[in-house]
Amino acid sequence: PKETQTLTVCHSMSSINPNLTLPYSNIGLREGIEKIWSATLEVWAHQILYQRRVYPRETFGPNGGYQGITTCKACRHPEVVSYIHDTIQIAVPALLDGVSTEISLRIVERDEYSDTVLMEWEIYTLRMLDINAELVKQNNYLPKSCPFTKHDLLHQLESALRNLVLQVLRLPQGHVDTTTASTNNDNGGISSSPANNLDRLSFELTMHLPKEDKSCTPLADGFSAGTWSSGEQPELSPGASPSPDLKVARVLRPLRTIHTELCNVEFSLQKCKHVRAPVNVSPVAAAARSKMAHDIDELM
Repeated sequence: PKETQTLTVCHSMSSINPNLTLPYSNIGLREGIEKIWSATLEVWAHQILYQRRVYPRETFGPNGGYQGITTCKACRHPEVVSYIHDTIQIAVPALLDGVSTEISLRIVERDEYSDTVLMEWEIYTLRMLDINAELVKQNNYLPKSCPFTKHDLLHQLESALRNLVLQVLRLPQGHVDTTTASTNNDNGGISSSPANNLDRLSFELTMHLPKEDKSCTPLADGFSAGTWSSGEQPELSPGASPSPDLKVARVLRPLRTIHTELCNVEFSLQKCKHVRAPVNVSPVAAAARSKMAHDIDELM
């Protein structure tokens, strides 16, 4: 199932302080891992929102720098800041403990009256390919069999996640493509409808939980408090659509894979193209359905 923290959770504005390099000698290994991941994920989320113009550019400002990268931006809206911060404070322990396997930032279109998600457009996912459970649970002492020092492990993780942020900075700086394609009743071809829904774009952060596991205390507390809830919705399921005549074509694009002694992580983008089929399909259109998949690929 997907687990989703909703934007109804609103706390005081949280400051973003991603300008590490950590004083490795003053913290334990697990604490250092959590600090590095938390700082990186905050920059990751804010920068995607900036690159893809989910919110107006004037709502963003400099984030103070991230590991020598001075061009990163952060949204200054208090609800967005606290939503991202509070989500990550729970997501990081869940990922490190193996309770969750991935975290996604989903750019969606919401109904302007009910706030219901109507469509997904882009899904950015960080997926743990594997994790060194023996190491990430350590704080003060490393196993004697480990050939690395705490400094080695934390420095390697920092460097790898810096490259992840650099990959986000390479994303296109422009509006998300929210055009809806339609099949033509007469010849089965594909045409595109103008996008006029950019003002309804929003985002949500979700975690994938392959099984029920309450061993992660922060996540269990979030469920008990009601700040986290099951986000499984029909329209968010793979291949699902909000209406019978709307089909969703999805293209998965791996962006980067990072390898460290602590974990291996894949960063990917899933782009969604929505194709609206005609209500009445003529024989000519029905005969042309076999080429529809090719036309959709061309639109991507």
